Amino acid sequence: MVQQLRNKSIPKVLVKWQFHGDSELTWEWEDYMRERFSYLFESGTFFKFV
Repeated sequence: MVQQLRNKSIPKVLVKWQFHGDSELTWEWEDYMRERFSYLFESGTFFKFV
């Protein structure tokens, strides 16, 4: 997903968070996720497009 602003496009990724058996889906900025969880982007295997 890409959020469109007037003069800017912000790529986002859908993240499934799991907490103590519960799960929640949220849209997060791709840059933030790459910075905090870079190991997930290295292999490219975690992406699953629906």
